[in-house]
Amino acid sequence: MDKETQINIADTVRKQIPVAVLMSCGANKFAYLTRNDAKKCLGGLSFLVQNCSKVKKARVYIQLMFDDTYEVIVRGKDTSLEFYDEKRTDVYCDMLGQTLDDLLETKEQTKNWHTPKVEIVTIKE
Repeated sequence: MDKETQINIADTVRKQIPVAVLMSCGANKFAYLTRNDAKKCLGGLSFLVQNCSKVKKARVYIQLMFDDTYEVIVRGKDTSLEFYDEKRTDVYCDMLGQTLDDLLETKEQTKNWHTPKVEIVTIKE
């Protein structure tokens, strides 16, 4: 694949991640990943994150696999400055935001982020 195709894959991945997720994890220094036939990867996106509730600094790798799913890897230092290395496989595009939140943020931090707010109103006639 040529460089333009690799950049298009990375841009598509970035567009599939909710902006709020990218902002909340301080995503920066985006880069594209190249095709890797040995890993069955077509390409993908990489970026740095910082000051999340699970990690202090880390690099995120989102690889588009041959079966049209993603493999999401986070490597860096956790909040206690120990090495942090987590991976999720078989992630679909609509699951990217939730998967990143699960890898980068604690349950206490995200407990109300993905829960729709519903107010029940009684209508009197």
